[in-house]
Amino acid sequence: MSKRLFIALALLLLSASPARADFAAGIKAYNMRDWRGAIVNLRPLANAGDARAMILLANMYHDGYGVLQNRTEAMKLYKRAALEANNTQAMNAVAAMYVSGEGTAPNLLAAAGWFRRSALLGDQTGALFYGIILFQGNNAPNNFFPPDFAKAYKWYKICAGEKQNPGYTKICAHVADALAHKYLKKKQIEEIDKAAAAWKPLQPKDLGPPPPDQPPEKAPPEKLMPPPPRITINPPVLPKPKSPKKNAPRPAELMP
Repeated sequence: MSKRLFIALALLLLSASPARADFAAGIKAYNMRDWRGAIVNLRPLANAGDARAMILLANMYHDGYGVLQNRTEAMKLYKRAALEANNTQAMNAVAAMYVSGEGTAPNLLAAAGWFRRSALLGDQTGALFYGIILFQGNNAPNNFFPPDFAKAYKWYKICAGEKQNPGYTKICAHVADALAHKYLKKKQIEEIDKAAAAWKPLQPKDLGPPPPDQPPEKAPPEKLMPPPPRITINPPVLPKPKSPKKNAPRPAELMP
């Protein structure tokens, strides 16, 4: 190895090390509920495009951890991680917030688009909740779409074939069987089973454009179909932070 190449590689490794250390310190602070430490380490990384840091900061804004609760800001961070990094956890969070109307107006059509995008990348959570929306349909007049039992069955079958979450695997298998028994014909079931068995996730480059922003739904709340179960938004890989200590500073006191 030439001296020049060795120096170039050494500089590259040295320049990469602080970012890794900062994220490790940031997620450690997050899980220890050291919110100031989490913000100091994670915000620069999020600003630089680190999707993991964006999601953790979004979690903090969503739940008011160390900052004043701001679900609009949480939505912006989740959506940025979804758009810039094709992060499926962020896509599911965006979709869940469209379902619940947190940080944005309720919009089941937009939620369906984001769950579908996640599902196309092979995410089991996205497949499950996309199937739920397809099964329910939407009766909001400006974003209306009818239930599609065949498509819902396909995504339940795809979900049932994934192993990311054993609980979801069992739920999808059970719901798929019940849906097929009640709504589908034998020939439909055979064709869809074959297609689901042959299905492969897409690569991010093949996803196409992201779901467009949809007009807010105008139907009164009592006329909207019940939303799918709300997704619990957890930090990537690691569990939620431990219970706060007594006499811990309030969020407003921790803002940088």
